[in-house]
Amino acid sequence: SAGLVTASWLFAPYIFNPYNFLWVPFFEDMRTLRKFFFANGGRSWDNWYEVAVGKSCRSVWQMMIDISFFVTVLFMAA
Repeated sequence: SAGLVTASWLFAPYIFNPYNFLWVPFFEDMRTLRKFFFANGGRSWDNWYEVAVGKSCRSVWQMMIDISFFVTVLFMAA
């Protein structure tokens, strides 16, 4: 089952996004992705990460609540 999950994660973007079969949008997406991660020494990625993820960890108490919620959902799913 792990192989099926891995294969679906690898190939689903190409199957469900028909623009990936066109060369111009594909290379434009790759250029934009490379620019996002590597331009300015990775500062774009770093700034996005701080805004998106850094806000969620406001305090130790909030972090403990988030972890306990994750563990509860994990055990409920098992």
